[in-house]
Amino acid sequence: MFICQIHYQIRNELYLAGIRNSLDKLASHNPHWGYQLTAKDTSPQDEAHFSIFDMTECLTKEAFLSHGIADQPRSLILLKAAQKELMSALVLGSRCSILCVDEVHFNMRELIDTVMKKKRYLSVLTTRHQTITLPTSPVALTRAESMILDYLWQGRSGVDISKVLFRSEKTISTHKRSIMRKLNVTTDLELRKCIQHYENKKMDVVN
Repeated sequence: MFICQIHYQIRNELYLAGIRNSLDKLASHNPHWGYQLTAKDTSPQDEAHFSIFDMTECLTKEAFLSHGIADQPRSLILLKAAQKELMSALVLGSRCSILCVDEVHFNMRELIDTVMKKKRYLSVLTTRHQTITLPTSPVALTRAESMILDYLWQGRSGVDISKVLFRSEKTISTHKRSIMRKLNVTTDLELRKCIQHYENKKMDVVN
């Protein structure tokens, strides 16, 4: 059984209870997965798979930096939606993962899967402060990639696309990664934004 080691530094008991509740739900649906939630100051950070820091009372990036939090995806920062200046500064100028505590629903499994892969997690509200660099010229996609891009635009999942095209999910995933690389995006949200841009601008990909 895999035990996910999570350290935390959370002053607000309500936020801690919310995190614990989400972890309990995830564990109940995954019998071979468990977690251990430990106060940050009781054990070294390098023993944890990731650490959670409550920065909901922090007002500026300078104040945030004074806490000495490691600038890496394994550092999950809790912020309020009202902390727009700090949130924008961290989204654009750090590598930390960020979760907005005002989001009633968020996907804990997605959060953990992302951080465990040493990739940055940004919850939905925080991505409003995120910018992406769009390709300046038409993107050369293969015929298969173009078809998959059309289905992704329709909101189809990889499983749905594999059934429609009679291809394995692995094949669809490979094409999707290729599309994301060509469009210079790294997350599904960035991909949706990029697709939206091309649709609005009526920019055609090159087959």
